[in-house]
Amino acid sequence: MVHRITLSDRAVATSASHSMMLNEAEGQGHILSPNGGAVGARLVSVSAGRAALADGLSTALCLMSEAEAARAIARFETAKLELLRG
Repeated sequence: MVHRITLSDRAVATSASHSMMLNEAEGQGHILSPNGGAVGARLVSVSAGRAALADGLSTALCLMSEAEAARAIARFETAKLELLRG
């Protein structure tokens, strides 16, 4: 276990950029950068009022710096960044 949270009327989603590898030899995980750049190893958990929002944000935040992630989360009233590692 990495982190424990308690939820009520919320959903949580976790994305890990290197949890499934497309090319292990090159270290290419399944989350791809839209500009073709390398994606570092990241683990992100987001809770939100809707599962689809939590899922989309947890994946997108794998590509952002901590400052960018904080700004992105702030745009969604029900979203909360639960964990960001890497």
